Amino acid sequence: MRSRAAALALIVGLLLSTSAAGVERTGFGAAFMTDWLVWGHTSDALQEQVGDMHDGSEFRRVRLSATRALGEHHEARLSFDLRAGQAIVRDAYVELREMPYVGDIRLGHFREPFSIEEETSSRFVSFMEFGLPTVFAPGRNIGLMLKNRGLGRRAHWAVGLFQDVSEYGNSLGIGKVALTARLAALPVFEEKSGDFVHAGLAFSTRVPPEERVRYRARPEINLAPWFVDTRDRETLEDIHAERLNLGNAEVAGSFGPLHFQGVYSRACATVPVDEASPCESCGPDKSALWGLSAQAGYFITGEHRAYSLESGSFSPVVPSADFLEHEGAGAWEVVARYSMLDLTEADTVDSRLSVFSLGLNWYPSVQTRMTLNVLTPSLEDIGSDVAMAMRLQADF
Repeated sequence: MRSRAAALALIVGLLLSTSAAGVERTGFGAAFMTDWLVWGHTSDALQEQVGDMHDGSEFRRVRLSATRALGEHHEARLSFDLRAGQAIVRDAYVELREMPYVGDIRLGHFREPFSIEEETSSRFVSFMEFGLPTVFAPGRNIGLMLKNRGLGRRAHWAVGLFQDVSEYGNSLGIGKVALTARLAALPVFEEKSGDFVHAGLAFSTRVPPEERVRYRARPEINLAPWFVDTRDRETLEDIHAERLNLGNAEVAGSFGPLHFQGVYSRACATVPVDEASPCESCGPDKSALWGLSAQAGYFITGEHRAYSLESGSFSPVVPSADFLEHEGAGAWEVVARYSMLDLTEADTVDSRLSVFSLGLNWYPSVQTRMTLNVLTPSLEDIGSDVAMAMRLQADF
């Protein structure tokens, strides 16, 4: 509880502090997500493999944030997740904006620029959780990043140097610096209608902390158990990797009420010669793991999925009319997604994980959302099950 109180005190202090420009330049935000899950329990073999698959509920996220303009061209952001009585730092950075020649400079703790899903807030993605390929995304770390826009704001690039840290901001690898870069562009963009096609590539190279790598994944439901895990169950050892190269390719678009997105991510680990795992696409001394997802959605009520030129990612859904305002129904959206994760080149994983999902989203307003997801997670050659999950979320 003391850490939670500290988080609240820091944010309140930031809000109440003043500058020459006045307190109106400080923005406060809060959000929560509450989830429920019910399993179909159709496969005993699957449950024996992954462990207990319990029905349940949870606060998926309770988040507090504050952003403050420190001048005309620089700002600071601080955000926390409140989880199990602990305050987990999410963002803690200062950004210098519109600097000559380089654009924006960000320094602190924030997400590495790797994929459109990672760049899109969890509040704005079409499903309750990100797709399986995001298991390879580096996530939030401490670093220095340059980012800018070009081609009439139709291109976005970001490059940074980072150090792996824990969720508490503690260093996991002294002196181990990672390089991560992302390039995204809009080959098609209609400013009047908002229609667009987005394409992007990202790359990251790093020395893993203690030269060990672990990947594990739930079937796109946070309440579910881990379905695949590269950690050896007997020795509890992780993949030995002298270097890790990550790659990501993405495409997305929106035309009227229809939108789509595809992501392919890959991790290529350089392993010691005496532990080599053959991989034709990476080389004889490397092990390749990969994942993909493809999704599409349609707004029944005619809305358009907006795009942020600032970050090269999706923006909030804005209903044409809020629920019960001017006889409005809010925004209604149907979505479908297929994801696959292949970790089988790690000797500890025998099966590919795949998930097919259908979803229904209702946005009573731009700040509220109710989601229903029906998922069929499957482990190759073992079995599959059916799950129904619901979420209520609000931000303000």
